Amino acid sequence: MLTVETPLPPREDRIRALFKNVGPMGTLNLARACVADGIYTDVELDLMHLRAIQGDVRDALKKNDAKGLPANGHTTDRDDDGAPVWKARELWSPEDYVVNVRELVGQRNTLNRQAVLLAEECAERHGYVIEISSLSA
Repeated sequence: MLTVETPLPPREDRIRALFKNVGPMGTLNLARACVADGIYTDVELDLMHLRAIQGDVRDALKKNDAKGLPANGHTTDRDDDGAPVWKARELWSPEDYVVNVRELVGQRNTLNRQAVLLAEECAERHGYVIEISSLSA
């Protein structure tokens, strides 16, 4: 007898459905619920574990120095897997500075767009106007 497996909805949909079902909670508890619910395979969990460690490494490398500047950053160089090579800032070329400045400006622009959209949504939903300029530090 031939059986046809129904493909699962994308993981993001399954996570949102679980969240809707279990109600408001912190992301750590939701992550535990996702694991308990079998949303992730063992292979995916192993890869995510490695990515979490990689994120911890990145966080350590991204720490600012006494001047408030990143002590390290990724560069125009690539490793054997094609990933950016990280270097201490004193080893950066002018091109490496461009890479890091461009990333920071992109992050700022993305966050600014999100802030504006959230403020607009708040005004539409609640009639409460958030003056973004008054929130700037």
